[in-house]
Amino acid sequence: MFEIVEIDVPELRRHWALFEQGLWQIIKKGDLDIIPADIYVRCVKKEVHPFVVIKESEVVGMCILRTLVDVTTGEKTLFIDHAYTLPAHNGLMEQLHHKIIELGKKMEMDNVQFESMRKGWFKLLNKIYASGKSGWYPKHILFQRDL
Repeated sequence: MFEIVEIDVPELRRHWALFEQGLWQIIKKGDLDIIPADIYVRCVKKEVHPFVVIKESEVVGMCILRTLVDVTTGEKTLFIDHAYTLPAHNGLMEQLHHKIIELGKKMEMDNVQFESMRKGWFKLLNKIYASGKSGWYPKHILFQRDL
């Protein structure tokens, strides 16, 4: 069993090597135009919330979450900005999604969202849930044309 625990900035500093490692992996895979320090600044400004993934008293992953409220509808969203588990704990990512959903329910959110340019996520999410129906669905599609 494992848990996800929100941490403050001093704790983030203590675990920064893991966060930085995970963020670089995410940046590389997603071809993102950010650096880990950008995320650190957002944590310090309390724009996002850092969490550690703890399994058997060992920190084995991290996630960066934020809460959003639609000003028109009042809909509350728990948004997954970044999530990472150490390579030795790759299978934990599937369970991490369940934990984040539980957290969203506890926080009385209306939904959980994340954004990814990686097409494999939809397939993985359907694999995670035995029924083949994960409950996840595309919310919007972004089109781009390079000039």
